Amino acid sequence: MTKMLEMAKLTKPFDIVITSLGVNDVTSLQRTKHWLNEQNKLHQYCFQKLGAKHIIVSAMAGDGFHPGPRIYVEWGLNLSKRIVYIAKSLPNESDVNI
Repeated sequence: MTKMLEMAKLTKPFDIVITSLGVNDVTSLQRTKHWLNEQNKLHQYCFQKLGAKHIIVSAMAGDGFHPGPRIYVEWGLNLSKRIVYIAKSLPNESDVNI
């Protein structure tokens, strides 16, 4: 995962990064310890290389596979509320004295 991010050559820092548990995460035969280690590497990359101040870890639908349109709307609304809450806690760039 981090190799793909490095290839993207992202140049601007990110305040908030959202990761999501996907079907491949659920169905792969990875050991939990390995998956958690990979998630940790991803989060460290986001903090250290992308300058992320916050990471929101989001899950899949109740059955783990089929979110459907109604669930996508609910998921998006919940995420947007969390993003707004976090964004309100970040310093406003216009408030910074130089």
